[in-house]
Amino acid sequence: MSFLVPLYIIFPKKKMCKKLCLLLGYCLVVAIIFAPQFLWADQADILYKEGLDLEKGGKRDFAVFRFFTITRNYPNSRWADEALFKIAEFYYENKDYFNARETFEKFIDQYPRSPLAEKAKAYLEEITVVSHKSDIESSIRYVLSNIETFKSEEKWGDMEDECDKLSAFQPLSADYKAKLIEYYKMCGSAYLKEDALGKAKVVYEKLIKIAPDDTEVLNTLYEINRLLKPTP
Repeated sequence: MSFLVPLYIIFPKKKMCKKLCLLLGYCLVVAIIFAPQFLWADQADILYKEGLDLEKGGKRDFAVFRFFTITRNYPNSRWADEALFKIAEFYYENKDYFNARETFEKFIDQYPRSPLAEKAKAYLEEITVVSHKSDIESSIRYVLSNIETFKSEEKWGDMEDECDKLSAFQPLSADYKAKLIEYYKMCGSAYLKEDALGKAKVVYEKLIKIAPDDTEVLNTLYEINRLLKPTP
């Protein structure tokens, strides 16, 4: 404001000049305080628009960088919440459920009154369901790996135990069900070769519950029961 002082000195008797100097000084202070915020707002607007344009053009990888910049450099802009939400959606759509969950939770924590808060909660519920399915799939693959190991080692009892674990995952997909039937049949056939009819009967009784219309299973179980039937 020092450059305004000479005007007041030059015209000491003019009250209007004094008022003008004070007004100009006030305006200058306001501009210094608030101008950066307006500039930031303009920059956030530009980045958000660029992000939307990139999204429409199918370049979501590039768009998300614009949204990251908004949340990092302009957290108080009017687009900060929507930018963060779009980042979370990007993670979700790319099946990065860990970061998606973390970002949606951060969104709800920072913007609980945002119109997008309910949608963020819905996403979190969906992530929980998907994650549970993913955990089940991982467990099934682990059991299948054990079955293959015991099969190669011809440890039929251990293989049967793992088949029981696989059977517990219900409902099984058609592919997994077919594998389960195949593995149980291997166990049953191995027991028959060892003349372990009691063990073979248990396995084929399990198979009947899984594949009640399988003729091979029905005939084999019938033959096992005939052999186990005490002769008069």
